[in-house]
Amino acid sequence: MAGVKLDKAQVEALVHKTEGWAVALQLARVLLRDGAVTDSDLLEFSGTQLDMARYLSEQVFSSLSVAMQSALVRVAALPYFSAELASAVVSPSAAAELTSDIAVGGLPIEALDDGHKQFKLHQVFQEYLMHEALLRGLDINQIRRTAAHWYAARRDWANAIRHALHAEDFGLAGELSENAGGWRQVYAGARGLLQQFHALAAVLPEPEAAKFPRSFLGLAVAAAKGGNLTLATHYFELVSRKIDRTDNVLVNEIRLIGALMALYRDDRIEALDLSLLERDLTLLELTEPVQRALTYNLLCFQYLERSEFERAERHGNLAIQYFTQAGAHFGAMHLYAHVGQAQFFRGDMEGASAAYERLASDAQNAIGKGCDLDAIAQVLLAETLSERALHDGAERILEWSLPHLEKNDCWFDLLAAAYLSRIRVRTVRNDFDGVDAVLEQARRTAQRRGFPRLQRLVAREQMRAIIHFGDIQGAKRFADRFDLSPESAFDVERNRLSFRLRGEVPATLWVRVWIQEGQTERALDMLQRLEVAQERPFSVPRMLRMRLLAVLAGMKAGKAERAASVLDEILLTLPSATYRAAFFEEGPEMLALLRRRAQEAGPDSLIARRVGQIFAPADASAPGQGTSETAPGSASAPHTLTQQELKVVSLICGGFSNKEIARHMDVSENTVKFHVRNVFSKLNVHSRTSAISVARELGLLA
Repeated sequence: MAGVKLDKAQVEALVHKTEGWAVALQLARVLLRDGAVTDSDLLEFSGTQLDMARYLSEQVFSSLSVAMQSALVRVAALPYFSAELASAVVSPSAAAELTSDIAVGGLPIEALDDGHKQFKLHQVFQEYLMHEALLRGLDINQIRRTAAHWYAARRDWANAIRHALHAEDFGLAGELSENAGGWRQVYAGARGLLQQFHALAAVLPEPEAAKFPRSFLGLAVAAAKGGNLTLATHYFELVSRKIDRTDNVLVNEIRLIGALMALYRDDRIEALDLSLLERDLTLLELTEPVQRALTYNLLCFQYLERSEFERAERHGNLAIQYFTQAGAHFGAMHLYAHVGQAQFFRGDMEGASAAYERLASDAQNAIGKGCDLDAIAQVLLAETLSERALHDGAERILEWSLPHLEKNDCWFDLLAAAYLSRIRVRTVRNDFDGVDAVLEQARRTAQRRGFPRLQRLVAREQMRAIIHFGDIQGAKRFADRFDLSPESAFDVERNRLSFRLRGEVPATLWVRVWIQEGQTERALDMLQRLEVAQERPFSVPRMLRMRLLAVLAGMKAGKAERAASVLDEILLTLPSATYRAAFFEEGPEMLALLRRRAQEAGPDSLIARRVGQIFAPADASAPGQGTSETAPGSASAPHTLTQQELKVVSLICGGFSNKEIARHMDVSENTVKFHVRNVFSKLNVHSRTSAISVARELGLLA
């Protein structure tokens, strides 16, 4: 033991007596060094390890100067302290003596940082000192209030509020929260601030909402981020009812947080409210950067929802700028999700991926891997992978990120992106039961989270799946039950594409039905009607899919030249390679047409090169990809037959009927019919006998 003369046997005996407990050994070292006790005093002591530590604490304390004792019992009221804070609660000279003794390792006090600026008493020693403080009649909570004011003077609001709560002075905690800007602190990013709002919720009486309106708005934001929209709405309405409506600055903040609550509830914000938010940005009172940043944030999101992508991206970058200026890096990180989506929908897949990767990197470094913001980034990255037909990478990401978002901080668009990515993967793999399982999962989440828009999306995607897997009559029956009748295809509001960035709308669903039924002119007319009715251009992924429907309608109508012309336009003017999943979703006929167009155009043509990019194996360097994937339908797969289709071929060879195959594979008969149709198309045959013959020739049957 440094600074103490004991022989080896005495040291071993002392270690045995304290059971090697570091704090007890440290206390013993101090006492022996200062001559306060002898080695025989310690070795003759009887009792438990804890008794030993308490005994040693008492001996160390009694050996100190009166000023030092006074300093220790006062700082013991604090969870941690610095030399500067110690000077505020004890005399400067006593604080200097205390920190000097810490420097030479004289007391059981540990440094919390490498620079030895923050310190913490060992728990056993602190408990002893707290007991001593109570015996001396010290006002422990007054010391904590002093510390709270000391932190507040330095604008360290997180520590100020923490010490006020520790002092059980809830009025002071509310006052400090209000002075800190209330809801603004949620975006400041200081560790523990969000948890402090939950602590404030437990102690601030609701009648105080008028006194602490910004703090109660912070409670609303914290509850919304925690997924408790009922409680969030309650806090928000509580403040709305109680505020002074003549306070224009506060009224503006209420409008801003109201728009945020609407985002979490998935309510649409009207154009008038948007114009008021834009107007608020011009007011002289709005100089505080966090409020300005959040306003730009919400405007970015709302313009994204309206398909005004360039405007959304511009507002998003301004929000990042102001959040960063305010030091609110947590708030700034969110914006990469919105900016990335604006880029994704206007066709800049690389820009979108870079934004999402920046969000993931910043979130992991600042908060930790697997946090809410990391999950948000990963879900959006999975969407880019699924659009690129990199299905394995998308699935790996969604295995953990989607369940995380289902329970935590998220909004409709994120859930829609995740579920549609999973549906896309399973559709391309001809997995009808898998699609059904994803839709059921989404339906439960929509009910639990109270997202009616997600419920409507689920209904439309369910009808889309039924159509895709060949049950047109079943799709019509489903449409009658879920308010998706043919009349809904003519409803302008329900088919407004600028407000529906993802998934099908009633008009496109009925276009698919009519194509399957051979009513191709009706389908083409609806596509034209749908495009003309839009008040502004819609997204690149949406445009690509609508053009592909026109190609399918032309093919079905026997207008091969017209279909080829539209397909050429898609290949030459749209980023078909980076949104290539859309081609695979439409099935074997579309893939056969792509190959035919490439052959007709010639191997050196731009058309052929674009088709080659669609069928090319995945780039192993793509985000989320560990190894290269083969694009569905590419030449390297054995005639593009999936594992399920190979199993169907094998069972056909065994003489099984569709009903028997369904029972054997534990799937529906409609799913089997879909697989059989795909097998015939891919093998270029028209009968089960021919399918068996070709499969044998190609070595597909064991």
